[in-house]
Amino acid sequence: MTTTTSTPADALLAAVRAATRRPVVDQAAIDKALDAFAEATDGDISAVRAAAREIVRRHKQGLGYGGNAGGPRMAAQYMWQLALAADQVGQTWERHDELAAAEQELAQREQDHRAALAELEQAVKAGDVDQVMKLRGEVEVKHPTRIAEARTAVLELRIEQARMWQGGGAERGARALRLLAEAQERHAQLAAQIAQAAEDINLARLEHAEGMQATARLDSEASALQAELSTLKTTHEREMQARLRRIAGLPELEVEPTPEDRRVLVLGTTVRADAHDFTPSTAGSL
Repeated sequence: MTTTTSTPADALLAAVRAATRRPVVDQAAIDKALDAFAEATDGDISAVRAAAREIVRRHKQGLGYGGNAGGPRMAAQYMWQLALAADQVGQTWERHDELAAAEQELAQREQDHRAALAELEQAVKAGDVDQVMKLRGEVEVKHPTRIAEARTAVLELRIEQARMWQGGGAERGARALRLLAEAQERHAQLAAQIAQAAEDINLARLEHAEGMQATARLDSEASALQAELSTLKTTHEREMQARLRRIAGLPELEVEPTPEDRRVLVLGTTVRADAHDFTPSTAGSL
């Protein structure tokens, strides 16, 4: 399976992933990928850069916990932050100002409640019963009600905003599944290659052993043939000389027998040199 980089976010994630899956982070590669992402997209990428810095920080933290393997593992656990930040670049939410106003209203109502509570405490300390009775209703009913209303408005807007951001969740999940499938496929391919390489080693050993034995046999055969050739040449030359002398009518030469021609047989106390030599000798002299 081949990974296809189809969006600037995909390219950024792939680059940061590759840069952090090693004992030492390739910061230059991350910076280059961030710059390329900024050029390819519209909008503020400060959140993207912050997420990338967090991944690098977590990588360093992981090295301290788990050594060289701990860094990449810790970094991988925070890649989702970068994916989320990258997917949100360029997205706008029309009710952003409305949410900011609702949050400000909630903060103001909480402040009013704290002020009324402080005033109630002062009235209690002063023994002002009328003021206590007046403020008690505000502290226990009026302000909590107003705060609940403001908090409800804020929560409703935040839920709407979260659902808008949630829009890319399915694609991010699919992206993660593709990454997992690709890694599993690479693992299976490499495992098969390793198994084949181990078998190749066994086959190469067998081939080498048989080849060495064949070479030794061929060397032995060549040596035997060379010896046979030398003997043939010597015998042929001697026989040719004898024939020529007979043709020329010359007497045959007395030829000292060679070690190959001399056959010594020990017969009792007699050494037999050839068929016509029975020279007495002492037993065990040979």
